[in-house]
Amino acid sequence: MSLYQCLYKQPPFDTTSLATLLADLRRGEVAPPPAGTPVPARVFRALRRGLASAPEERFPSMTALLAELEHDPGATRRRVAALGLTAVVTATAAFFAAAREPAVQRCPDAQAELAGVWDATRAAAVHDALKAIGTPAAEDALAGVLPRIDRYAASWVEMRNEACVAHDEARQSSQLFDLRTACLDRRRAGLDALVVALTEVEAAGLGAAVQAAAALPPLSRCAEVEALVADIPPPEDPHLRLAVQAHRETLARAQAREDAGQYALGEALVEDVLKDRSALAYAPLRAEALLHRGSLAMEAGRHVPAEAAFDEALLAALGSGHAAVAAQASSKLAYLRAIPLNRPQDGRADMPLATALNHRVEADVDLYAEFLNNMGTVTAVSGDLEATRDSWERAVALREEHGRGESLKGLETLANLGWLARAQNRDEDMAALYGRAVAVSRGCSGRATPPTCATRGCSPTASGASAGRARPWPGCGRSSSASTASTTPTCAA
Repeated sequence: MSLYQCLYKQPPFDTTSLATLLADLRRGEVAPPPAGTPVPARVFRALRRGLASAPEERFPSMTALLAELEHDPGATRRRVAALGLTAVVTATAAFFAAAREPAVQRCPDAQAELAGVWDATRAAAVHDALKAIGTPAAEDALAGVLPRIDRYAASWVEMRNEACVAHDEARQSSQLFDLRTACLDRRRAGLDALVVALTEVEAAGLGAAVQAAAALPPLSRCAEVEALVADIPPPEDPHLRLAVQAHRETLARAQAREDAGQYALGEALVEDVLKDRSALAYAPLRAEALLHRGSLAMEAGRHVPAEAAFDEALLAALGSGHAAVAAQASSKLAYLRAIPLNRPQDGRADMPLATALNHRVEADVDLYAEFLNNMGTVTAVSGDLEATRDSWERAVALREEHGRGESLKGLETLANLGWLARAQNRDEDMAALYGRAVAVSRGCSGRATPPTCATRGCSPTASGASAGRARPWPGCGRSSSASTASTTPTCAA
């Protein structure tokens, strides 16, 4: 608390009255730094964690806190040292004299940063929740989900450590280090939300929750230098930058809830972001939140509000120069109109704009492959099956070329191609595609998915009243009936 006041010349909690102080302490709400402060955002993040109300959310020791404050060995760290050295020495001299701890590491193991997110206690909670369901599917989930999250968490720690070392050794700039850290913070928030969803899961929602574990966003994006630098830069104002980062972490949590089929919880998180008018002064954040609003509404089966949200997201993205959101909103909008809203002509009319916008982000493998999959679905419902086959085969090839084939998205496109081969009476192709789909399914879920189920899961009702993106999975996810398996695929959006 002393260091916070020394750096920002204000208390970390609202001291207007005892009631407001106690309320902030209970909620762990730390006041944001004043606008224009020269103190880097990473220092505030460290102090906010150190002042958390829950002990498990704080640093495990003063050593860990100091190590986090010293992450930047360059000019930024020297600036912070000039501002805070006296307070740090005063507050910690007695501690080090008594404890006689070794010198602080500049890059301590980032495993501590997953405390309360994924550790032995959280793993046990997920294990107990799945075990309590007591079904064969829950046993399969236990065998597949926990190791998957273990691997994801270990990769997160490895990448966090590598980013710190690269920065410490001056191999990467402070700007790039901040971008990588922000990306990894969003991934950690999504992981945290997934773990919470798994601890709350019931039998009816088990399939979607397991799929959400397989749908965790790739960590590799947080190491792709060109992509990170090409993204829209965060706000220059430090106060706004912190608020935007916090809201982006909230949107990552909303995505995890969407993937787990918990739409109402995801929508509540998105609406919280959209209520913060001051943060929405950064227009790209508004575009991102509107895109999430539309996606959640579509998945929940509320297609008219989803269309309005995607329209707003597209306009906001175009106005703010947010190429990624503009591309994805246009792609989802074309799919939504063609399939769930049963307006194939409107979906086809959206294709030229969606194509142009997605060509601008063609280097983003996941985004462009999603566009190809969606466009294949739009042309399929319009009867242009050759264009459909071309789009889907390009999507599969693109993902496999970049090591993204073993994913739910990759499985969806393979299932679509299997449906197309069946519709065109290409039986040998169909068998080969479903064989590949079974192999990918085993990698995603830990067990093989029968191809017939994948086919069922990729078909809407005749009226287009699908719940949005179908999941080719046991039980066929959240989608529709088997009676229309020979009509049109909807593994898209």
